[in-house]
Amino acid sequence: MSDKIKQLLILTYGPESHASSRIRAFQYIPLIEKNRDIKCRVFSRTRERKENLASRILFFFDKRMRLAIRVVLLLLTKYDLVYIQRWMLPEYLLKIIKLKKAKLIFDFDDAIYLETSSNSSNRKCFLKMLQYSDKVITGSPVLAEYCKTQNTVSEIITTPVDCQNVEIKVNYSSDKFIIGWIGSHSTSHFLKIIEEPLRKLKENGSNISLKLIGAKNGFLPEDIPAEYIDWSDGNEKTFLKDMNVGIMPLTDNEWERGKGGYKLFLYMAAGIPVIASPVGINEEIVEDGKNGFLAETDEEWFNYLKMLYFDSELCEKLGKYGRKLAELKYDREICYTKLEKIISELLFEKK
Repeated sequence: MSDKIKQLLILTYGPESHASSRIRAFQYIPLIEKNRDIKCRVFSRTRERKENLASRILFFFDKRMRLAIRVVLLLLTKYDLVYIQRWMLPEYLLKIIKLKKAKLIFDFDDAIYLETSSNSSNRKCFLKMLQYSDKVITGSPVLAEYCKTQNTVSEIITTPVDCQNVEIKVNYSSDKFIIGWIGSHSTSHFLKIIEEPLRKLKENGSNISLKLIGAKNGFLPEDIPAEYIDWSDGNEKTFLKDMNVGIMPLTDNEWERGKGGYKLFLYMAAGIPVIASPVGINEEIVEDGKNGFLAETDEEWFNYLKMLYFDSELCEKLGKYGRKLAELKYDREICYTKLEKIISELLFEKK
């Protein structure tokens, strides 16, 4: 292999099934390697995890083994650039990267600098990542602003959606009005925010149902009709186009303000109107009355859902505008253009 080929080591927080790692790292690799002067190598912090006892035990030991492999990779292998997605390395490994004269990119899309009950050293580790990084990439303005408070200028690259791989909604008129949500077990509790507006819609005779992809089964009361669907790439593609509206309720807390709004990009790419809480980047993504609505109170959630329920033409208008917005601002190709510029500047900068 020619010495001219640059080696890019990508360290991801999770495997390809992990949402953040899949979207902010793995899906970029084919685009990066279109440049024949760059070769990628990927190593994940954890392996795929299944919900059974044997897998949990294996996961426990595998995770620790991977810590050792990570040290070997950073100490003994050749690389010109290390791209770290969300993962925070101890300082001795950051020093190894610098001793090998490699460049370092740190990408994160949540407020991982916040101290938690399980990890009180988060902020200290995070500040070390900023200190040693040649370039910091953030997923939202709130995260970028925090970096500024630590005297670090970051590049905002929103979490990209592959618009060409999302089927666009065609039929906006249907007998049943489907309210859609995509997330994970850990974020299911946000659905409690709209429990009363949903119940009120149902009591008023609205023929609604929910499709909840990735939510904890049975999370909402039985009087609110909901279909709980396990997340998979296939299920996401299959059920997105069935939705009449996509929702993103959030509480207004420090962690939530740092979120990247990816589910809104997905809804928009599918041509679906959105309703979201006015928290963090949501206020920038949602152009009120153009691609959807921002709803803060129970009354606002109820009124906007009711409005869309009775007006399929409005749903279509908002959905089509949202699709155009996703293509222009949040598509994978658009986001990668920014990342490609950063990688090229670090790898091929003139001496």
